[in-house]
Amino acid sequence: MRMNMLSLFLAFIFTVSLLPGAFAEDDRKPPGKKWPEQGAGKSINGGKAKSKRYALPPWLDEKDRKAWKDGRPPGWDRGRKTGWQGGDLPPGQARKRAGGTEYAPGSRYRWTEQERNRHEERIKNAEERIRELLEKKGATTGPMLDSATLSLYSAVNRGVPVSTASAVIEQGIERGLSPEGIEQVTRALSYGTERQRDFTDLEKIIRDGMNRGLNDEELTMEVYRALSK
Repeated sequence: MRMNMLSLFLAFIFTVSLLPGAFAEDDRKPPGKKWPEQGAGKSINGGKAKSKRYALPPWLDEKDRKAWKDGRPPGWDRGRKTGWQGGDLPPGQARKRAGGTEYAPGSRYRWTEQERNRHEERIKNAEERIRELLEKKGATTGPMLDSATLSLYSAVNRGVPVSTASAVIEQGIERGLSPEGIEQVTRALSYGTERQRDFTDLEKIIRDGMNRGLNDEELTMEVYRALSK
């Protein structure tokens, strides 16, 4: 009897000792521990510089987790963004008209033809404003126009309100975000649909981050942190 009790006790100690190792091998959020906002730096450019590596939000699905490359938050990353020449259909994205769907983006709400037409008109007006803004900056073609257009349609198709997506993109252009930064921020913003977050609050977080002078990735991680609360 004593031998059996001793064996059970030793087995329990052995099992407990394995638990930390199990969590270490799984980068999902361990119970009782806060999601790490930032990982260790990684050497790039032959070790002459360092780049931050950010931990993945624990709620991402497998597809989204794979989109994080070398510890960097993803953008929309469709095509190589060359040769678009300001065209309406970037490669791999092929503007998906709202009229081609029975439901409103990001929901199971079956909308009317009139609602769909108004939605399409809002997208068209938003794209025109973005193009006019870039024209004032002398960027009528090129990576920024490509990424801004791609980000607008991709975010809206994921359920982001047109007004929010266009406002964030326009502010990003005004504040000097890079094309990659525009994509990273709007993709992070799009997760607000499935996380059921208030886009007004998310837009404010992004605007405040820009006012504080955060760079592309810092601003993007502000959104992911807000979505993880």
